[in-house]
Formats: sequence, C-alpha cells, structure tokens
Amino acid sequence: MVGYLIGEFFLNFVQIGYVYDTSASRLFSFNDTSNLARFEANRFLVTSYQNDLTLALKGYADRYNEAFKEVGSLIHNSFLEVIAYIGVPLGFLYFCAIVKVVGGYYTPNNYKFIFPYLFFCLFLHSGLQGLAPLLFVSILAMSVEDNKVKVISQY
Repeated sequence: MVGYLIGEFFLNFVQIGYVYDTSASRLFSFNDTSNLARFEANRFLVTSYQNDLTLALKGYADRYNEAFKEVGSLIHNSFLEVIAYIGVPLGFLYFCAIVKVVGGYYTPNNYKFIFPYLFFCLFLHSGLQGLAPLLFVSILAMSVEDNKVKVISQY
C-alpha cells in the first residue's frame, strides 16, 4: 500500500523531468518516464479491480503480461504484482502465509534481513514470486540456526 501511495503522489504532484536515463544517476531520481509508466501500471491495476469485481476476485493470471503491455510497464511492486496475478482473496491469503512463515523466524538479529527485503518488494517486481520467497525464508532460517549454535556453544 505504501508503494501505491508513493506512486499516486508521484503521478499527481511530481513533474516528469526527463526520459529514462541508463546512467548511474537514474538511481537517485524518481521523475523519469520509466517510473511514470510503473506507477501508471499500479493505478491501472487498482482501477481495473474497482471496475470489475470478478477480475478482482480472480486476478489476471495468464493475461497479466498482455493486459499490462497496453500500459507500457509491468507492475514494479511485488505485493501488487501478486494481487494482479491471483486476485485479492488469494493474494490476501498468500500474504497471511508469508507473514506467518516470516514471523516464525523473526528475531531482533534478523530484522536487518527482513526490512530491506520488504522495502525491495515495494519498488521491484517478482520479489514474492518464484524462488525469491523460498530463498528469503532460507536465509532467515539459517540466521536463526546460526544464533542457536552460538547460544549452545556458549554453554
């Protein structure tokens, strides 16, 4: 939701300054046409779901790439991308499962892994699909196991 709100702010209040830049300076600027297309894709998803309840329940599934090609960009928000593929109800269940699994591995020491990953998911796509969540949970599990080994070895 935060990524969507940032996109809405961008679309409504930030003037587009230049076309997409491939140099390193693009990492420090939001006002290019590439970001405009990405935020438009977020808006397109929300609007299409507001206008079609059946679509919101089922998601775009196999039609995702085709539908968003018209907008000019795929969604660059992993949370919205999951909802775009599988719909709102299954997306909600998926997020509940992710929160439950990640919560099982949460310790104050591995917060340094969780926060950057979730921040990454706000602005980039595919962070919650494919192998990425499995690898992320594996890293969390190893960090918890590492802490258990350190505690046991102290005794």
